[in-house]
Amino acid sequence: MLYKSYYLTLSFLSLVIIIPIIGIFSKVNFETSYFLSFFESKYNIRLVYITFFQAFLSSFLSCVIAIPFALSLARHKNLKIVKLIISLCGYAFVLPSILIVYGVIGIFGSNGFLNNLINSLKIIQSSRASPGG
Repeated sequence: MLYKSYYLTLSFLSLVIIIPIIGIFSKVNFETSYFLSFFESKYNIRLVYITFFQAFLSSFLSCVIAIPFALSLARHKNLKIVKLIISLCGYAFVLPSILIVYGVIGIFGSNGFLNNLINSLKIIQSSRASPGG
């Protein structure tokens, strides 16, 4: 029974993803002449080539550097310092999200930069006006 519900859930989620994509592409006016004219320019071809080459080199060098460290950490995973290093590696995935949240709060929050700027310029009247006057 659980096996069938898994496929039902998977098909529902795939429809939730696929139907909006089909809707977006049905509304886009795309002409192949624009696409072909983009690749007729040697500058654009070099730009795409350099971008892919840089991405390949970056990921390749990251893997070359990371594999020896991963092997050494896997061999000594009972040490406390290795457990600490492995747990600290998770911050690389969490920290960017936290920084974005703090940045948005710092700019748009109740004591943020934008709110202080608006209050100092007295652009928006305060909603705390006295009831009698």
